Amino acid sequence: MTMDETRPAESRQMPTQQQTATLLQALFPPQAAILVGASQSNPNRLDWQSIPTENVLLIDAKQEALTGVRQNVALASGWQMRNAVLAEGQGEAPFFSASNPGEDGLVPPRKLTSLWANLRTMGQQECSTQTLQTLLSEPQLAPLASATNAWLVIDCLPALRILQGAGPLLKQWKVLWVRVLLAPLEDDEPGTTLAEVERYLADHDYRCIGCFEENHPHIGQAIFLHDTEGLLEQENARLIAAYDVLDAEKLSLLGERNALLQDKSALETEQAALFQANTGLVKKRDILQQRQLELRSVCDALTEEKASLLSAQDEQTKLANEHKAQLDTLAKEKADLLASRDALSKEKTELTAARDILAKEKATLTAARDEQAKLANDRKAQLD
Repeated sequence: MTMDETRPAESRQMPTQQQTATLLQALFPPQAAILVGASQSNPNRLDWQSIPTENVLLIDAKQEALTGVRQNVALASGWQMRNAVLAEGQGEAPFFSASNPGEDGLVPPRKLTSLWANLRTMGQQECSTQTLQTLLSEPQLAPLASATNAWLVIDCLPALRILQGAGPLLKQWKVLWVRVLLAPLEDDEPGTTLAEVERYLADHDYRCIGCFEENHPHIGQAIFLHDTEGLLEQENARLIAAYDVLDAEKLSLLGERNALLQDKSALETEQAALFQANTGLVKKRDILQQRQLELRSVCDALTEEKASLLSAQDEQTKLANEHKAQLDTLAKEKADLLASRDALSKEKTELTAARDILAKEKATLTAARDEQAKLANDRKAQLD
């Protein structure tokens, strides 16, 4: 009996993918995670904060998809990544590229047209396939191969072929989260449906605990738990108890909500009474507002008059400053003229003194010249 079978239908509510992923990681903390298919459309399968980054392995058939995840998902910078095409055995198989990159893989896109009418085949190439068991036999991936309580996420079709290539590794994994078809295709493709995966995993002690529809109602994400010792029933009991506690809390909260609604009704009644009492206050407020408007008008008029007076005062101040500047200029010019006059008077005195000195020198020279002339005349007379 599952957990949902023990509870009335009206009290059951399927948790979301996010809630389921969070709950499962809390109940079964993963030591390692292996992701097949580099889809970034579902963040629940890219959130592995509790796992050392070297214990997370991302596998995809396209190298550019791995590069995109490493660039766009912060946690992926430390993940291990492998470019490989996984199947149930080693060999060659056609790999198809579809007009929707999310449907690239080993399933021909033409077979999926019953789900996606506009899906087209964009390309096809032969690829070498290998098993998940062979890939994990690399020495560098030994910690992932030996980790217990590990999670395997297969976000591509057909998931069953990849599970068949896991071999004995299925015994040590705890949670399988795989992409499946909820109904067979018209042009059947083996290994794609939930029923096929469920039958195969039942032989390996896995039980399906839930399935979430994708954007298309015929495609889902199925979750399987490895239950070798009846632990799943114990966990179901724990979950039922947890849900009962939550139900009790819900009822308590409903009671609190009803009490709050009653308080709200009482407050609304009180508010109505206060509204009536406030009506008179509103009328008084309107009268006061009218008076306030009148006073504001008077205040505005006084403000304008004050501004006019201040403007006139500023003009008078400006004229006074200009007049003072003119007086200062005239006083400076007068001082300059007086200084020039004094300098000219001094220069005149000096020139007069120099003239007198020159006049004396001229007189002296004139007397000397006359003396020389007289001596010359006397000499000439003597010679005659």
